[in-house]
Amino acid sequence: MLRVLLFKNASSPIIAHVYEHMAMNQFKQLAHQTGLLRNIDYSALGTHYLNTGFFTIDIDLYTSEAELLAGNLQRLKSPAANSAIRLAMQQISSETEQVIACDNPPLLKQEIARLDSKVWQSIGELEQPINTLNLAEHKYLSEIDHPSLSVDHVSYIIKKPLTDDPALLPFFHYLAATIHDTVADIANYKLGYYHHGSKFTKEKSQIALETEFTVLSHLANNDKVQHIYNSVISNMLKKPTLSRIVRRLKSFSYDEGKMNVPNIDDHILELGVVIGEPSWRQFANEETISKLLKDIVVEPVSF
Repeated sequence: MLRVLLFKNASSPIIAHVYEHMAMNQFKQLAHQTGLLRNIDYSALGTHYLNTGFFTIDIDLYTSEAELLAGNLQRLKSPAANSAIRLAMQQISSETEQVIACDNPPLLKQEIARLDSKVWQSIGELEQPINTLNLAEHKYLSEIDHPSLSVDHVSYIIKKPLTDDPALLPFFHYLAATIHDTVADIANYKLGYYHHGSKFTKEKSQIALETEFTVLSHLANNDKVQHIYNSVISNMLKKPTLSRIVRRLKSFSYDEGKMNVPNIDDHILELGVVIGEPSWRQFANEETISKLLKDIVVEPVSF
């Protein structure tokens, strides 16, 4: 596994938040174009720290295919195009249910371009302290409640018949989370959807993982999201991707760190089943993974 933890420091909290979204959109697009899957190949978190201009991108690359992107991350650029800035603002509105009011768009573009020209820095290589609170006041930017803002809350559920073998429950949970999370990354950078996480349910006849999004009402598009789900699952069933999934599942080591393996808290609290490394290695084969993927159904809960 390779971890990449980079930061930039902007002149204002709002500019930092907008650019953080823009940078993560660039990474998510790169991961999608390379055919990578969240959880299988990578995890990624962009964080803007409240009331500061400081933000980070924190990316773990799990597979050799994903590690090829490491050099691209150091040089990650987010040009100040109108469409890119608008998408970031739409994502933030979906996240916060507030509107970013900008009275001077050309000046905002100039500030974004200036920030984009800065080199990403590694916290691990930082030699001098960084003042994260030395901010300029940008009177042309503000976050406000707006009466015309309309945000939809939409959910999608992945379900399958309850398996007779409890050892396969963690496999379904991990694969379903991989699908939801990969779709969330794609729907985020393409459509402006904001992901709020997933919850698991187990009944007598079926198991399910439901995930929730918020999106500006005029951007909501169930057909496009369903298409993304179908595309991600189809990709996972392809021979090269199946092989990579199997390799990843067999590689789990609970001694190497919590973020590199399935969350046992979820398995204990949601599944009622915990498996160890021998079970991951035993059941991680293309036939089992393929069958689990083919048995699942994806449905919108509300839209």
